[in-house]
Amino acid sequence: MRSHTVAQCRDVSLHAAYLAEEKAGEGAGFLLSIRNDRASAIEVADPMPLGVDWYAGNGSSWQWRASSGYGGSLLNALDPKGRMFVYSSATGVSYRTIAPHAEYSWPVFSKSSPNVLYRPGCQHCGYQGEEQFRAVLSYAFTVGAAAHPPDLLNCGLRSGPVVMPRLMNSPHR
Repeated sequence: MRSHTVAQCRDVSLHAAYLAEEKAGEGAGFLLSIRNDRASAIEVADPMPLGVDWYAGNGSSWQWRASSGYGGSLLNALDPKGRMFVYSSATGVSYRTIAPHAEYSWPVFSKSSPNVLYRPGCQHCGYQGEEQFRAVLSYAFTVGAAAHPPDLLNCGLRSGPVVMPRLMNSPHR
């Protein structure tokens, strides 16, 4: 199946906040929230496939460092109105309905969803002086030619930049 991109949704938003590890072995993660400001219900994949784009900076500039996940990879996470690649699945999809003018929130931790764990994995993925880290989370999903709910969200969602703690195991500390 050929990759394609979608624009960001209007009247539906994704918010994310960093969650430190609370239970041993659970890992850090994010508190996610989808707000549906439309007059009709929407359907999203459940569990929600997420893409995460990681950035590091020194206060004056931001550089991409890593991407992970499989839902809604951003072409340029620093562009708040940018398009995103769509994740497509043909089988085994469940859906969650979000009512009109409603919000749904849930936590995602790295133990159950490894794509939210930041691990640049190489000496070239960070530079001396980088002290600030951000993550931008995204979702864009389709089921291709398979049958799907009529209210399946057909546009992408993107969080704002989430402030991340400094990496204690960074080779560039």
